[in-house]
Amino acid sequence: MLSKFCTLIGRDFINITRNPMLFKSRFMQSIFLGLYAGGVYFDAGRKDYTTQANWYSIIGFFFFLCISSLMFALAPITLVFPAERAVFLKE
Repeated sequence: MLSKFCTLIGRDFINITRNPMLFKSRFMQSIFLGLYAGGVYFDAGRKDYTTQANWYSIIGFFFFLCISSLMFALAPITLVFPAERAVFLKE
């Protein structure tokens, strides 16, 4: 299983180096997501740590960060996996 994973990582690296637009689009998505999360949660937790609403803001930020990171990492896989399915089925 590890060798298949390494093969897919290598193939993805080759695809990114062959297609610089893919690298640029992923880079811009990362920048946009960082600016969006920073803008939405700019003042979260700065005012007073004793109120429950500020803790909800901080917890909401971490939840948003975890879920968006997960979706950002899984989105390319859903597009690439059908084309790379033969690598998993080979034994």
